[in-house]
Amino acid sequence: MAKPVAPKQKPKKSTQAVTKGDMEQLLADQASMILDAVDEKLSAQERRFNIRLEKMEERSAKRLDELTKILDRFLKRVSDIEEEFTFMKADLNRVKGVLREKLGVVLD
Repeated sequence: MAKPVAPKQKPKKSTQAVTKGDMEQLLADQASMILDAVDEKLSAQERRFNIRLEKMEERSAKRLDELTKILDRFLKRVSDIEEEFTFMKADLNRVKGVLREKLGVVLD
């Protein structure tokens, strides 16, 4: 059997008068709730931003570290080549000295 449906009742109108102080307090409470909600949202967004920023800094630091390693290897190769060139130049000068002394040939 179907339940009887109660007729909708009209909301009762308050006969209590609202004072200016009560209205100000209600508005202040409402503003406080809104500001708290906005603050909570901004805090959450700031946390997400900080996490993303930390990840970007980690990637940048890793890339900088890789670049530093590459540059170190390159500079070592250049230094090794310069050192080898200095040794070869000294060897060539000795060969020129021997040729000049033994054969009388000047190669300058």
